[in-house]
Amino acid sequence: MAGGAARRRAGLPIFAARAHMGPMSQAIPQSRALVLFSGGQDSSVCLAWALARHGHVETVGFDYGQRHAVEMEQRSVVREAIRARFPQWAERLGEDHVLDLTGFGAVGDTAMTTAPKPVRSRT
Repeated sequence: MAGGAARRRAGLPIFAARAHMGPMSQAIPQSRALVLFSGGQDSSVCLAWALARHGHVETVGFDYGQRHAVEMEQRSVVREAIRARFPQWAERLGEDHVLDLTGFGAVGDTAMTTAPKPVRSRT
């Protein structure tokens, strides 16, 4: 692999280009993390990643009056499923915080907060 050779020449470890940051079983007990957690697939993976590596993990979500609120509704469901299915992480999973940003929609219309406007046909 060309990237590995270039890294060796630069004196960098070859694994520096990989996303894996070490064994998932080696959590640092005194470390803490805050995960921006929407309840969707991507942030759920981030939450699991943090729980595997940190001694205490809290979550924060933003309620800005989004049209598709299904992920926000699933936040507590995902958190409880993690507690049930991964008991080794249950004690590490700390408080959940939700910031109310519903005033965001008052600033202006966005696709995230306003229903799409119908398109008029020219026929």
